[in-house]
Amino acid sequence: MLLLGTAWLFHSGVLSAVTMTACWCVVLFFASAGASAAYLTVGEIFPMETRAMAIAFFYAIGTAAGGITGPLLFARLVGSGQVGDTVLAFVIGASIMIIGGLVELALGVKATPSPPLIGRGRRRVTAAGRAPARRPEPGPCGSRRSRSRSR
Repeated sequence: MLLLGTAWLFHSGVLSAVTMTACWCVVLFFASAGASAAYLTVGEIFPMETRAMAIAFFYAIGTAAGGITGPLLFARLVGSGQVGDTVLAFVIGASIMIIGGLVELALGVKATPSPPLIGRGRRRVTAAGRAPARRPEPGPCGSRRSRSRSR
């Protein structure tokens, strides 16, 4: 919404170089927070074994889509020298961010585990496909020893 407001102000001709830069700073402040939240959400919704691959996959797709299409499209729009084309570039960027926010609202999950998921008897599984070995309980002096050992 902030970027749409910036586009409207730019189109109206009320922004100087300083006020335009200030608008961009505010927009990018919130956009970077949104990107960080998306990164954390992706990191928390996948199991530990596939988390790194999921983050890498989403990062690669986002970088490919934005890194290839963005410069081609926006260089043409901004390079035309027409105010309307530059405003269109702002509106496209704002629309993509708004769509991303709506998708997060519709499909997003809490990035923290909820208590009901912890106590349902699920076992943690290692990458080898088996549950990790149980740690021995502490002994009387704080040393760890197995239950099967007797004095």
